[in-house]
This record gives sequence, C-alpha cells and structure tokens, in this order.
Amino acid sequence: DTPELQTAVREEMIRRGLLIAEAKKLGLDKRPDFKPQIETATQHLLMRAAIADHFQRQPITDAEMDAAYRDALVRLGNTEYRLRHIQSKTETDAKEIIAQLDDGKKFDKLLKRSTDETTRDKGGELGWKIPVALPPEVADRIRPLKVGEHTKTPAKLGETWHVFRIEEQRPFTPPKREELVPRLLEGLIQTKTAQYLDSLKAVAQVK
Repeated sequence: DTPELQTAVREEMIRRGLLIAEAKKLGLDKRPDFKPQIETATQHLLMRAAIADHFQRQPITDAEMDAAYRDALVRLGNTEYRLRHIQSKTETDAKEIIAQLDDGKKFDKLLKRSTDETTRDKGGELGWKIPVALPPEVADRIRPLKVGEHTKTPAKLGETWHVFRIEEQRPFTPPKREELVPRLLEGLIQTKTAQYLDSLKAVAQVK
C-alpha cells in the first residue's frame, strides 16, 4: 500500500464511476442490443464464482499435489534423447528412406532428400528431447530404440512424414516439485472442475 497505488486506485474508480454514470444517463444499459451482453457477462461471473466457491469449500490438498507430481514424474521419464530427422512430403518417400537405412545406407547420405530446409543444413538436428515433449506418434516410435537406430515406420506430423534417428541418450533429471507447482495446480484445477461439473450434471435434469 503506497501513495502511488492509492492514487492509481482512486483514479481508476473515478474513471469507472464516470463512464458507468454516463452510460446509464444515455440509457445504454436498457438498449435491446446491449442487454444480452450484460446477461452473458453476469453468467460468466456467476460461473467463475461457483467454481471459486467449490474450491474454497474443497481446496486442493497437499496429498493431491504429491500424487500429481508422482504422475508427472512417470510421464516425464528418466531419459532424454538427441534426435535427428529426415522429413518427406509423402509416406511413400519416407518408407523408401527407411528401407535404404535398413539396407545400410548412411543417414547423412539420405539427408539431402529432407524437405525441411531449416534442419537439413544442420544434419537434421532436433536437439535434446524428452518423450513427453514430443507428439505421441513420435514418442511411441523412439522409446524402443537404442542409440544409432532409426524409426521403423514414418510418423505423420501435419502434412509431412518423418524418419527419426537417436544419436545420443542421457539420464534426465526431472524438475523438483516446487518448480512444477503452477503446472500441477493448473492440471488439478482442470480435472477437479470437470469432476465438479459431472457431479452437478448427475443430479440435474438436463433436457
């Protein structure tokens, strides 16, 4: 609480008061096109208030945070990989690249076929990644691989197809619990809000 903050709050309250008074004087709050907006804003406020009240009555516990952190550790895993890739425009071309790799052709030789210009000139490098940070279709393909191996089926990402190779792997040290608190809270709030809505729906007559 400082004089500067008090002045700023006072000025903001004056600004709001003047504008609200002027809007009512002009009858804007009674205009047919404006009433639905007021109703929608009121609904949103009530919805947020109901959720806030629910969490006040049933706050997230330390035990739930601990469980969420343990789940996060499982998802994060304990290994990270340095990946390279070759991008293709078609699945057929990606499968041909895999077949040539299986026949012993060098990954570096096939890189010239990559359609990803950004990584092609850098050896197809993608840097160090943990599986949870990758799309599921990529993570599922690299987990069984050893260093020096490539994916046996191409992964489709958007409109392109990719072949990945593991260059290195090393132990991954996950973040400490306190570092993940904001993300853990966000996930728990989403989950428990969905559960709260399901409980309301279960006793309501939704038509």
